[in-house]
Amino acid sequence: MPTDIFMKINGIQGESRDKGHKDEIDVLTWTWGLSNQVMAPSAGGGAGAGKVKFQDISFTHLVDKASPNLMLSCASGKHIHEARITVRRSDPTTPQEFLLIKLQDVMVTGVQSSATRGPEGLMEQVTLNFAKVDFEYKAQRPDGALEAGAHFNWDLRLNKP
Repeated sequence: MPTDIFMKINGIQGESRDKGHKDEIDVLTWTWGLSNQVMAPSAGGGAGAGKVKFQDISFTHLVDKASPNLMLSCASGKHIHEARITVRRSDPTTPQEFLLIKLQDVMVTGVQSSATRGPEGLMEQVTLNFAKVDFEYKAQRPDGALEAGAHFNWDLRLNKP
């Protein structure tokens, strides 16, 4: 299913012209994950969970006016209050924002620029580290309406929701 993806980072303007996401960053791809190393079972019990490890969120976008500020934030170690990824179904009749990821206490940890021949041209991969995350997904019913959101919240400093 085709989607539109937007990244809003406090204090950093992108070039999106979308009515609902003006001046945000138009995102081509994003990736993120977490893992939990399982501890070996002990003599009297089963395996145990270790401490969750969160990956930095990484996104790719075309080089735009946000690029110099992303580089400056990375180079200076600037703390950013909040960043947000919004994913929307690209249906022209009923575009629905079904995934929202809010990040708090964010730092830009990497900026990697690249170029290709062809329509994409100059691209940039950016990685963000964060202290808190709120991941909300809304399923779409057959009539097109969205269901109530399912949430995952985590405070990485406290290692708990």
